[in-house]
Amino acid sequence: MSADRHQPKTDGSGRRYVITPLELFARIAVFLVLGVLAAIFSNAWAADRITPQEAFERMQKGVIVLVDIRRPSEWAESGIPEGALPLSMHGAGGARSFVTSLQDQVDTAKPIALICAGGMRSRYFQWRLGLFGLSNVLDVSEGVFGNGDADGWVGRGLPMTPYTEDRSPRAFQYDFETL
Repeated sequence: MSADRHQPKTDGSGRRYVITPLELFARIAVFLVLGVLAAIFSNAWAADRITPQEAFERMQKGVIVLVDIRRPSEWAESGIPEGALPLSMHGAGGARSFVTSLQDQVDTAKPIALICAGGMRSRYFQWRLGLFGLSNVLDVSEGVFGNGDADGWVGRGLPMTPYTEDRSPRAFQYDFETL
């Protein structure tokens, strides 16, 4: 252990540094403001999240496009949510290629709802697509299988469709690490 650990803190000129009440108040105020901003933005971000049930109902009404962004191997194992477009976020090309493929296949003027296995990748990719100018992207927060806090698409008993490769012949795959 360093002997410096027990020395009083100084301001660089050798004088002891003491936090004044005003400095303490300012530091607390900054933390409070940051906390309020975090709460505001987390609530605003929550408005871009929907449940699987909401996604299913909106998709049936034609209000949204549901995109399953999981890997093809995941689609093959479990199938895909009925009515969803299988368009994987994994593979070469990055988010830019994903956006190009998405724009080729769906009307991006409509809100796009992303679903993955448990809601983590769809949440990340929602943010990532926003960087490419897609602001009408929703996150199906529970995913296909749920995430411990919620049941997910399957747990809610919503319909799944077996995946066959010819179902989405133009589906690209993207490498998560290159995003």
